[in-house]
Amino acid sequence: MGRIIQTGGGTLRKISAIRAWGGIAPTLFTLAVALSVPPFACVWGVRWLLGGLHGVRHLHIRVLPLLAVLSALTFAGILLLGGDDITSRLGHRTVWSVGLSVSTWAFALFSVLGFVAAVRVRRSEVNRWVFLHSLVASTVFCMATVYLARFGVIGLRTWV
Repeated sequence: MGRIIQTGGGTLRKISAIRAWGGIAPTLFTLAVALSVPPFACVWGVRWLLGGLHGVRHLHIRVLPLLAVLSALTFAGILLLGGDDITSRLGHRTVWSVGLSVSTWAFALFSVLGFVAAVRVRRSEVNRWVFLHSLVASTVFCMATVYLARFGVIGLRTWV
């Protein structure tokens, strides 16, 4: 079985490198995909503002992954901006704690909607790279949603 180390913070035990990297690699991949969405949005956002996307169909497959990332950033922002008084802000039903819960539901909703939109669109009607990026991002975000839901993060109610 191996050695077990008891510390004040918990119990530690040796695991295989495959098991360790099996958790680290998907997290890094999800982070890389999430980090690719805002620059991608800047490119098509500028083109849209300048009229370069006039007549382009299915803009929603570009927008939905961005909304998922923004909702995840909202979640992180609420936690970071909680400040010194985070217990009173998140321990009771406040704008902060409800916002935290809503941001998790928004991430799940935009992830699923993005995946459905990417799967339903005809590849011939969308640029190949736009389609591929939206499909990969939405798929990864859906997998992250399932993972987060499994551990109770989606719909997190800190005031209960």
